Order: sequence, then structure tokens, then C-alpha cells
Amino acid sequence: MADQILGDNPNEAFSVQSATIAVVHFPGCDIDKLLEIHSKLSENITSKYQTIANVDIIGSHLVASAGIFETVSQSERHANDAISFAVEALKTAKSVLGDDAETRIGVATGGPVYVGVIDIGRPFFEVCGEAVEFAEEIAAKAPKGVVHTTRAVYELIYGRGFMIKERGEVSLGKFGTIVTYTVTQ
Repeated sequence: MADQILGDNPNEAFSVQSATIAVVHFPGCDIDKLLEIHSKLSENITSKYQTIANVDIIGSHLVASAGIFETVSQSERHANDAISFAVEALKTAKSVLGDDAETRIGVATGGPVYVGVIDIGRPFFEVCGEAVEFAEEIAAKAPKGVVHTTRAVYELIYGRGFMIKERGEVSLGKFGTIVTYTVTQ
């Protein structure tokens, strides 16, 4: 991933107008199980979800970034990929961790999102911005076992075969109180 960003320029960073971020939180999950889930989800990820560039492990979270390498932003497409990935993550977590898994998932879309490589000696791909923070907050407030998302994502994926239910208003710290939705497939 770092090579794709860096090319001939070791100081590469850029922003994109819009991206969709999925944060999958596994409270209490041991590292071996987290790595197993990551491995299963990462198999052929770009052929399944063409807009998802990577899936990082950060603590007890997996973070998937969709839409960051598109030359023309297609919000509906990367939102659909991120939600589909999140639904697959739920199924994978259930198969690895069992029915009692405390998996919590948040998906948010927005921008700008900033992308870059940190530490050239050992390149680490980093994605940051309000959409990332929003997805983290949505995941933190998610009911276990569903994909939790925002109105913006709901509008982008409506009519694409997902089962969507309005959850109601949820307080999300600096983002205020918003209406959220749960998604299944």
C-alpha cells in the first residue's frame, strides 16, 4: 500500500473530497482471533469491493477505507462497498467468535479525508479526517451485531438491497445528536 502511494515521492500525502469509513470494533477479542478475522476479510478484498483500498488493525478495531483512490469520487459506490464489507465483517466475526461476539460497527461518509504515509523507514499508511472520527463514534454507540450508520450513508445505499431500519436519535459527542440507522443484508 505504501509503495502505491509513495511511488517516487517519499513524502506523499493527499486529500479526497469524499470517502466512506467502516470501523469494526471487537471488544475483548484476543489478537489471534482479530488477526484471523482480518485475514479472512482481506482475502480478495479488492476484487469484492473495488473502492476499498485497505483494512488496518488499530487496537481492537479494523478500519476499512473506501473511495480514497478513486480519481472521480463516486459516493454511492464507496458507501455501498463499505456497508457490504461491514455486513461481511459481522458474518466473519460471528463465525470466528461465535454468537456472543460483541462486534460493533460504525460506517460514516464524508470529507475531506486526508491520506498519507507516516514513517518512511517503516511506512505506515494513515487515513484521517472527520469521517474517520464520525465512524469511530458511530461504532462506539452501535448496538452489538448490526451495522450502525448515518443518514448520509443511508441516502447513498437506499434501494441497493440492504435491510435498513431507523434506530432513532443518538448523541455522538462533538457531532451532536443525530438520527442513525442499522443495516443488515
